[in-house]
Amino acid sequence: MSQRLGPMGGNMGAAFDDGVFDGVKKIVVGRDQGCVSYIKIEYEKDAKFETREHGTIRGPLQEFAVEYPNEYITSVGGSFDLVPFYNAVLIKSLVFYTSYRRTSPTLGVAGGRAFWLEGRTGGRLLGFHGRSGQALDSIGPYFFAPNPPLRHFERQGGNGGTPWDDGAYDGVRKILVGRGGRFVSYFRFEYARGERMVPHAHGKRQEVPQEFVVDYPHEHIILVEGTVDVCLTSVMFKTSKGRTSRVFGNVVGRKFVFEEKDFKIVGFCGRSADAIDALGAHFGPLRTPAPAPGPAPAPAPAAAPGTSATPAPAPAPTTTQIGPVGGEKGNTFDDGIFDGVQKITVGKDIYSVTYIKIEYVKDGKVEIREHGTNRGELKEFSVNNPNDYITAVGGSYNHIFNYDTTLITSLYFTTSKGFTSALFGEMSGEEFNLKSENGGKLLGFHGQAGHAIDAIGAHFERGSGI
Repeated sequence: MSQRLGPMGGNMGAAFDDGVFDGVKKIVVGRDQGCVSYIKIEYEKDAKFETREHGTIRGPLQEFAVEYPNEYITSVGGSFDLVPFYNAVLIKSLVFYTSYRRTSPTLGVAGGRAFWLEGRTGGRLLGFHGRSGQALDSIGPYFFAPNPPLRHFERQGGNGGTPWDDGAYDGVRKILVGRGGRFVSYFRFEYARGERMVPHAHGKRQEVPQEFVVDYPHEHIILVEGTVDVCLTSVMFKTSKGRTSRVFGNVVGRKFVFEEKDFKIVGFCGRSADAIDALGAHFGPLRTPAPAPGPAPAPAPAAAPGTSATPAPAPAPTTTQIGPVGGEKGNTFDDGIFDGVQKITVGKDIYSVTYIKIEYVKDGKVEIREHGTNRGELKEFSVNNPNDYITAVGGSYNHIFNYDTTLITSLYFTTSKGFTSALFGEMSGEEFNLKSENGGKLLGFHGQAGHAIDAIGAHFERGSGI
């Protein structure tokens, strides 16, 4: 399920073909003698990272990393030209564009004949091919592209924003939908790939998102219905068990329906900026096992004479979302809800908190989420989970004039047994302390991040107060 483009550049050097991976996390580029001399790519395949190198390591190295797997590269650009030192046509520069609308610096030396390669549906970068020797002679990418037996429904909506394509997975576990004014402004999809959960977020988080949870792998989304009026105004989902989600948004504009008999949703594509401009979908074959026979349901107890049966009151929400606090730039993230947190790693430089890595626990398994950029000094705080747990997240945020933006400047954590972590960063600016009313457990983080941690918020369990 890939589209091969290029290569662009010269015809010398030895051919290479890295093949197709699940995605790209980081690229390192070396430059020398007026060209790109070296490229190192960190790929991900089945939750393992593999590295490929081409060319010759020399000259200064530049690095471009994405917030994988939430962010992915959607376009590869650059330039090539005759380089007199080698008397050969070589790649002079490379530029990468991501699903978060970020553009890398120019890696290499500007100048020459420009090129720009992107998949036909805005799909993610899966691999590289090309030619190399003493330098990088040519390069071409592989992008995700839906192929049979997938069914692809084209994007419905406007032409604004940036195209994205999450690709195809085993199914969908959960969808978060956020509104911004009259439009749907934000999606967060939690896909299944084997035992792993792979999240992708798009748009801008404005109002608090609402969620629709699927009983995966026993249930799948089989229908998407929505309306568009320049941008997406509403969306609704139906599952293989006959359940229908609420309508997210306001039903205004032209209606569309994505549905394919005996198929299920395996991925979404679209366009987005501050709102969801358009939405499309990939469907894969629905293989539903025959349900095992179960015992007949017990009859409901009869009401006592002289009384009428009344429904039980709806249970109170078990979690609460607080924040985020801090700045408004960076890319939105929301890790969702886990069983707890066992370790947090925080990176800081002289200005702010640059990076946070959280080890969550879910159903006895550890899942890791990372945000920001891993640079500066790293420190850890571990919790004796499940005997102890984090009950408060404190710190500060301030306007950093060097970056002309507001960032998180410090973080600290307090646990149910009264332990308080060291202060990560420098306490400066506005202070905050996020916690549930009755000492509930920290279950997840959300916020904004890019080159640093712009803003942070938390999901807590509602404490009993006992």
